[in-house]
Amino acid sequence: MKKIIEVEDTAEEVNIKDYLGNTCSYSSRKIKSLLKNKSILINNKTAYWDNTVKKGDVLVIDLTEAGRDSTLPEEMDIAVVYEDEYFLAVNKPAGIIVHPTPNHPTGTLANGIKNYLIRKNLDIPIRFANRIDMDTSGLVVVAKSGEAHAALSARLDESDSRKYYLAVAEGEVSPFSGTIDKPIGIDKENPIRRAVSEDGQRSITEYEVMEQYKEAALLRLKLITGRTHQIRVHLSSIGHPLLGDRLYEGSTELIERQALHAYELIFTHPFTQRVIELQAPLPEDISALIDRLKGSTK
Repeated sequence: MKKIIEVEDTAEEVNIKDYLGNTCSYSSRKIKSLLKNKSILINNKTAYWDNTVKKGDVLVIDLTEAGRDSTLPEEMDIAVVYEDEYFLAVNKPAGIIVHPTPNHPTGTLANGIKNYLIRKNLDIPIRFANRIDMDTSGLVVVAKSGEAHAALSARLDESDSRKYYLAVAEGEVSPFSGTIDKPIGIDKENPIRRAVSEDGQRSITEYEVMEQYKEAALLRLKLITGRTHQIRVHLSSIGHPLLGDRLYEGSTELIERQALHAYELIFTHPFTQRVIELQAPLPEDISALIDRLKGSTK
């Protein structure tokens, strides 16, 4: 990843180290490393520690990092939704965990993405800017550098970013739209679960009924906060658990996993300032579930 800076905010010549430290908030250690590795150009010429910059200069900073993580590359079909020099977004299938664990060092989305990037000559650490549950499908964003990871994570947490999910919940949902504002914490009886709890973190989910069927509803949900299992807990708490969600008492008669899909992300690109709108189409199992439910539409 390369970052281009057009120097505009200094009337006097400034040492390259001081300029980058003040403008980009890079640490002295990072600047020293970039200069040592000849990763900075000033007007297409290699920058050195004693160089200065002035108004009108163009800096090109190569932030490409070597792959220092332990993620093993693994051949896998990766459904890329969007990619640029800063990040890529993929449509994760259900049934696969996002990152390796001691019990699952392979077979994860990170393993597949590692292989995908290596094939593009990018042997870099895998950094996820967001995560979704193993049995939830949909959009996952992967940064291509530490700087991009920090910027993307911060941007996705800002109030003007929007995260939408599609879900199929049990029962007749009424009213047709609303906000669930209930704190969520660890379930004291089962630490794997989360539960609405007075001493939990404030959690807010907005919902809208897209289609109402005889025994279930297709919902569009917007996350205002991002707690673990938030949608699953909130819908269960109002008597409408997700179909297929065993952990929160959802029926598994029509689908074997929670009917939840991370459908859309809208945010301002932290580097180009363009509005990015990402969408991931519904997977076959949820589409088939909806078709089946439509046969019994009210």
